[in-house]
Amino acid sequence: MSITISSSDLWIERYEKIAEGNRYRLDLLKQLWDRCDASGVKLLPLKGIDLVLRAYSGKGYRPMYDLDLLIDPGQHLAAARILQDMKFYPKPSAHWLVESFRDEEAEYVAVDRSLSLDITLGIWYVEDMAPTWSRTVSRA
Repeated sequence: MSITISSSDLWIERYEKIAEGNRYRLDLLKQLWDRCDASGVKLLPLKGIDLVLRAYSGKGYRPMYDLDLLIDPGQHLAAARILQDMKFYPKPSAHWLVESFRDEEAEYVAVDRSLSLDITLGIWYVEDMAPTWSRTVSRA
């Protein structure tokens, strides 16, 4: 007797695996967000995170391999300390931390390599970020 796996079973299995990974990444994001919020560090999700949180009806439709975040440039040192406290480190292949923030981009990787954070301090086509930051809402 052979067992046949249907394409719908494979799709459900794939969806559940993606959703599990995304939940894990979103849990880490929540921890980061809570710490940033408590420290007054402004943080905005970009790209895939924003889509998963607002555009899709479920967490398993779109895999997230990294999280893209916008951080207020005036708060980059506080953000770097929070990331290090959470065991995220600048990508080893680059000499980042403060230097990369001056270049307006940095990549941080969790010590267990389970998550990569792409941090940016601005949006290249937005000259004045003040209106963007004024729209943020404290989660406290």
